[in-house]
Amino acid sequence: MIDDETGGNLEVCVPIGGDFTGDGEVYTRELEGGTMATTIHHGPYEQIAPACHNLTGWISEHGHVIAGPPREIYLNDPQTVVPEELFTRVEFPIRSEGGQAADRPRVVDLLTRWHKHDGMHTGGIDDAVDEYLVRLDAERGLSPNTIDAYRRDLGQFATMCHRLGVEHLDEVDRRTVRRFLAQLSTLRYSRRSVARKASAVRAFLGDAARRGLIHANPASGVPQPKRPATLPKSIPAATLDRFLNDLEGSDPVDLRDRALLEVLYGTGLRVSELAAMRMGDIDEVAFLRVRGKGDKDRAVPVGVKARNATERYLAAGRPAMARPESGDALWVGVRGGRLNPRGIRHIVRQRLGTFPHALRHSYATHLLEGGADLRSVQDLLGHTELATTQLYTAVTREHLRTTYERSHPRA
Repeated sequence: MIDDETGGNLEVCVPIGGDFTGDGEVYTRELEGGTMATTIHHGPYEQIAPACHNLTGWISEHGHVIAGPPREIYLNDPQTVVPEELFTRVEFPIRSEGGQAADRPRVVDLLTRWHKHDGMHTGGIDDAVDEYLVRLDAERGLSPNTIDAYRRDLGQFATMCHRLGVEHLDEVDRRTVRRFLAQLSTLRYSRRSVARKASAVRAFLGDAARRGLIHANPASGVPQPKRPATLPKSIPAATLDRFLNDLEGSDPVDLRDRALLEVLYGTGLRVSELAAMRMGDIDEVAFLRVRGKGDKDRAVPVGVKARNATERYLAAGRPAMARPESGDALWVGVRGGRLNPRGIRHIVRQRLGTFPHALRHSYATHLLEGGADLRSVQDLLGHTELATTQLYTAVTREHLRTTYERSHPRA
């Protein structure tokens, strides 16, 4: 029996066919938090990728979906055994997809390309960046868009390191980071972009330092560029009301666009969340289940106007455009394909002359102006930090001043 810190052990695993061999078999484990699909890899950690692929394939083939990031647990001490005798358990939390075969989940390639010598990282910077991105995906469950942003920013940093002759992570110093930031300013990047890229580099190097791959974070002593204090721009409620009411056509495209804009403004969804909507997402009690950033679920109420517009679209708009390849996508284009975020941005720009996030800003601003409390707006928007939502309070100060002068006897 091999114990681990979760309190589980191999004896409580239920084998899926055959006896346990310690290499490649798939098990399910019932823990307090749910069901885990588990496999044991026997051998060097660097060769763990095939076991991960086999595990995700089994999850898909048996009608389950991955419900969270994976865990890796050493079942014996990697410091005291030779790599060939190392046992590593890899497991994913899973949930059933109604007994039906689920879409193949995203395969997370956990094959590491770190090489250590005397505790320090001696591999190339490109390898270090790739491994960090894999870990962001697997451990933190960040959205693909966020991972892509990290990839671009750290890719720029790695390119500049190569030009300076800095090829290994342990060769990066404070001067390297300073020169990177200076280069961004020379290339006339906005202050917001410079601050974001600096934050990505600081997080990357800080993670390496915490894991003991470098002695210290060389970016910690470099002043962090300040983001400009720009406020979210919202559209006046009366203006939005007039624009939406003017969309009265009965053409399938008109019905789709009216429903799409009503839902976007009426729920404050991100454009990626709107594009991912499926048939039946709006349930019988008029709540929309949304999976947002970091695979976090939230429930958002849907107003009467958005529900009515969606019902008209589903009755007479979508059937006229849908094709077999539409699947269960709620929003479809004129050729029957699923509308992607780019297509939605085009519709918003064409119909309202703005961008989708402006409707999200308007949603939050109008809620606060109507008296909603900050915590409720944070939950509706899916913000992790309350400070992010507090940006909208500055937009509503004039409204609050007017309310105060109208309501307080000493105003």
